[in-house]
Amino acid sequence: MPRETKEERVAREAREESERLAATAVYRASIPGRLMVAQALAQEVGITTDIRLTATGPSVRFYESDGILDETVCYTTEEWELEHLERILREKKDEKDARIARRELAQKTFDSLSTEQKTALKENIHYLR
Repeated sequence: MPRETKEERVAREAREESERLAATAVYRASIPGRLMVAQALAQEVGITTDIRLTATGPSVRFYESDGILDETVCYTTEEWELEHLERILREKKDEKDARIARRELAQKTFDSLSTEQKTALKENIHYLR
């Protein structure tokens, strides 16, 4: 394989740079919509958001009172950081949905029991833990 000439290298680097800039522009254009979706998801799972206006645009802080989640994203945030936050929010939503489904199943099962079975279960629930 022959070595590339200086002109070929410059042309290749310029092409790669333009491709990188185009990909960055596409990502930056997607940020406002992704932030709105992330805020809606955070509100649904009970995570607090705080919006501040900075020189580069809005900065959105996602946090929980217990300190488990404390992330700030803005228009200059790297793509992996935004993806990380979106993954955390989706996992929390999945956990909440699973908890709701288990509660509904438990209520349905409890409702199907006879009065005697319900009484026995209520009296001895501490033994089941």
